[in-house]
Amino acid sequence: MSLKFFRKSIVLKVVPRLAFGVLWLLHKTCKNRYFLAQNLKEKPFIVSCWHGELGMIGFAYLRLEKPSVYVIASQHFDGSIAAGLFESFGFKNIRGSSKKGGVKVLIEGLKRLKEGCDVAITPDGP
Repeated sequence: MSLKFFRKSIVLKVVPRLAFGVLWLLHKTCKNRYFLAQNLKEKPFIVSCWHGELGMIGFAYLRLEKPSVYVIASQHFDGSIAAGLFESFGFKNIRGSSKKGGVKVLIEGLKRLKEGCDVAITPDGP
């Protein structure tokens, strides 16, 4: 079995589901408080958080009970793992980044906002 096959077939299927399971367990066994603005359900908005907050922000977003959110994830291997995690939450993905497919991501994100969906992104940080 080649390393490339292992990464694509095993890691991309198992790691996101395993990560979601661990996050779900943490979410259920820890005390959670969500401070969400009341008007978030009224209009589409852009969710922005640092990479370290990605694991739990999904549970906060699910409390809004909105129809859909599109999460921007890079086309790289780590972005594929993140995209799999987002799918475990029931979120949809827009794949691309500032260096690869940036214009496509911008157009797709604007289209989804106009349709009434929310868009989530993690900005490149320090």
